[in-house]
Amino acid sequence: MAMKEFTITELSGLITVSAGAIATILFALQKSRCTHIRCCGIQCIRNPKPEPPSEQLPEQLPVDNP
Repeated sequence: MAMKEFTITELSGLITVSAGAIATILFALQKSRCTHIRCCGIQCIRNPKPEPPSEQLPEQLPVDNP
């Protein structure tokens, strides 16, 4: 069974989708609050940035409907 030939468009699509998947995984790892991360035989122990203080929303006043 011979390998199928790919066009440059199909190859660029594969590279784009693969890069997007890797970027999504890295973004999720960056945003996580975990200090010890293990994935696919790779591990990382890190100190994440402290969580920013959440903004308190002002209390909503009741609306009078006539």
